[in-house]
Amino acid sequence: NGRVSHQRIRISVAEGAALEWVPQETIFYNHTNVNIDHQVTLKDDAIYVGCEILCFGRTAYGETFDEGQIKQRTSISRNGKKIWLEQICLQGEHAAMKGSLALSGYTVCATLLVTGKTITQPLIDLARLEAENLTNKVGQIGISQLKSVIVVRYLGHSSEVARQVMLKVWGLFRPEILG
Repeated sequence: NGRVSHQRIRISVAEGAALEWVPQETIFYNHTNVNIDHQVTLKDDAIYVGCEILCFGRTAYGETFDEGQIKQRTSISRNGKKIWLEQICLQGEHAAMKGSLALSGYTVCATLLVTGKTITQPLIDLARLEAENLTNKVGQIGISQLKSVIVVRYLGHSSEVARQVMLKVWGLFRPEILG
């Protein structure tokens, strides 16, 4: 309709609390024009786990995301100090969308962000192995621990596989993070 849609998410997690944000998949239809701003504020030892699965078009119906724009910003602060900031602008008609710095031609991307505690390397290695087994070697998986944030990424063509990967990894990390 030529208008820009906006989604503003504001989450505050108090000291000693934990919040798990795991919404259903977001589908971006062709000609979408949306700005998404996701801000998380943590106090002291608060724990936040957030998962987003983004689908570009409904490929099962032959629909693609070839035109439109998605601007997304995710930030996490602890006690007023920024510990995570990620911004992206995707344009369906732009060749960069299919490039290695964006989606590499995949139609689904998923991100799991975990804050609170660090994860041991053997557990990260196990999570990588389990995640790769779920993808059947189709798509890409990445798991990184960056100081106080653990980032899990999936690129592929299936929102179901993305959800299975994210839930599997979170299932492995959850006991370590939440006890």
